[in-house]
Amino acid sequence: MREGAAWYTCSAQSRHTVGARHIAPAAAYATVAPSQGNTGCMTDPETLLASTGNARADEALRALVAACNATLPGRLRSVYATGSYGDETALASSDLDVTLVVAGRLTAKERALAEGAVAGVARECGIELDATVAGEEDLARGVPPLLKLGGRCVWGEDRRDAMPLVPIERWARERMHAASWLIVNIFGRPVPVSLPLHYPAASEEFFGYTRRTARLPDGRDVPSTRDLIRVTGWAATALVALHGRAYIARKREMSAAYRQYIGDEHSALHEDIASWCRERWAYLIPDDAPSRAHLRDLCARALAFENRFLREYREWVLGELRSPDSNARQAARKMLGRVPLADDEIAATLQGDGL
Repeated sequence: MREGAAWYTCSAQSRHTVGARHIAPAAAYATVAPSQGNTGCMTDPETLLASTGNARADEALRALVAACNATLPGRLRSVYATGSYGDETALASSDLDVTLVVAGRLTAKERALAEGAVAGVARECGIELDATVAGEEDLARGVPPLLKLGGRCVWGEDRRDAMPLVPIERWARERMHAASWLIVNIFGRPVPVSLPLHYPAASEEFFGYTRRTARLPDGRDVPSTRDLIRVTGWAATALVALHGRAYIARKREMSAAYRQYIGDEHSALHEDIASWCRERWAYLIPDDAPSRAHLRDLCARALAFENRFLREYREWVLGELRSPDSNARQAARKMLGRVPLADDEIAATLQGDGL
């Protein structure tokens, strides 16, 4: 699930653009190896440029190509795997993140048709699928870092070199708003939002952070740590963009970037989530008592980080509301309309701005 515009979760380029900090090549989260294989358009509509290494994922990709070609004939230009399938670190429990790029600009009707076709594939394929359809004209305004740097072209023509990386100021703004939205909505928290936040479900063993399921190779859906990873990762990515003026190209290297650019008391939490929830437990809930106790501790620490982020978001969004930049003010008003904060100063600022 992506918040609002589909481009809140995509990839990046080997170095930062003007105005953003350049990170030395040794920093893995700033450099991504180029896509492998032929990058030209293909005559066989079902042939992939490269296999993901997972037969179910490859089958899903071919089904997406067929569905998009049937829905928007002649428009599909490129298909990219992002996330763990983009950097070839996928686990058996990983979902498949995909971006399909079509020629021109998508009308509202075309977008609805394409998203319907994608949803049909997602229901039928044997793997969890998170697919986005975007027009080339939209991407010409800026490609998100997960796609530009961390994606891998698996079908069609790789045109990312001709598309700019999203400016760091816009990326930081999008990430800050997106992380705020996710913290509230992914766990069904009530609005208007009052600080401090409470656990999503204080009576549960893992406080409500493990309700999202992951699909196993045998087709079973089981509870997972996906939302715990996602919420903390989005918020950390936002803070790195805002304070470090740096992009994170690959989710798995977020914790190193957070320690480098933020370096607060929550750095260890991000490192522990990466090493335990993903690497050791492969997104799943462990069975043994010591591991479950450790997971419960991680979930307890996550609440403190969520509150740390939202406290900073409150101060930042007040600055956005008072900014001379009309785009900043408009984005802040829009998000506060969707996820209002129970805050007198914010309410007064909105009222003084004519709302």
